[in-house]
Amino acid sequence: MRMIVSCCVLAIAVIAAGRAQAVVLYDGALGTVPQSQGWLYLTDPLVGSSATLTAAGGTAVLDTTAARGESAGLFSHLQPGVPTLTRTPGFELLIYLQVKNEGHDHANRGGFSVIIVTSDLQALETAFWEDEIWVYEDDDGGASPGDLFTHAEGVGFDTVDNMVRYGWLIQGNTYTLTADGSPILTGPLRDYTNFSGVIDPYEIPDFIFFGDDTSSADARVSIGRVELNLLSDSAAVPEPATAAMLCAACVTVMRRRPRRLL
Repeated sequence: MRMIVSCCVLAIAVIAAGRAQAVVLYDGALGTVPQSQGWLYLTDPLVGSSATLTAAGGTAVLDTTAARGESAGLFSHLQPGVPTLTRTPGFELLIYLQVKNEGHDHANRGGFSVIIVTSDLQALETAFWEDEIWVYEDDDGGASPGDLFTHAEGVGFDTVDNMVRYGWLIQGNTYTLTADGSPILTGPLRDYTNFSGVIDPYEIPDFIFFGDDTSSADARVSIGRVELNLLSDSAAVPEPATAAMLCAACVTVMRRRPRRLL
C-alpha cells in the first residue's frame, strides 16, 4: 500500500514540478560521439579495449558485446553543462535510449546502467535488460549488509523495440522513472558510498554515468540525446483525472546484485 501511495504522489510530481532550466548534455543529431560534446569516455584498463563507441544515424552506439568481461562508459567529469544536482526542488534526467541487445551472467547484473549522484551523495543506479528495468540495492535497503549492488525493485519493460525517452525525476528522497512520459517505476534513492574500487563515482557529487560498468554483463545500445531539466519551486496542482491516469499507469514490480569497471 505504501508503494502505491508513493507512486501516486510521485506521479503527481511529474505533472506538478515546473521546469526552470533545460540543459542538453548530448545531442546525437550533431553527428558526433559524446566525447566530442564534453563527456569522458573510459574503458576498463585491466581488460582491454574491445568496446566501441561510434556515431551512427543521429545516435551514439556503445557496444561492449565483443567480450563479456569488457566495461566501458561515459562519465560527466568533463561535461560543463552538469549543474548542482540538488534534491530540492529536484531535477529530471532524460535519456533517449534503445537497447539493441543485452546479456548477463546472473540476476544481479545488467549490461547497461545509468548512475545519478546528487549533490549530497544520494544516488540511484538503474540497470537495463532487454525485458526489464531495475534498480541496484544499497546496504540499507536489503535484508543484510551483503545486499550492496543486488537486484532491487524493477519493472518488466521492452527496451529493444523502440528508442524510448527515459526520465529520472529526482525529488526529496525518492525517484520516479518514466518512459515516454509515463511513470513505470518509483522508489527511494540509495546510498552506495560503502563501495570501494579503482573508480568510485558514488562519492562524486553532481555526477552522471551511462554505460556498461560490470564484467558480468554486456550490451549494445543507441543513445540519441541526454538532457537535464532543473525544477523550480513553483508547482501547479494537476487535474484529478490526470493524476488518476498517471497513478493507474504507474506499475511497480518488486524483485529482489557480485561486481565490476566501477
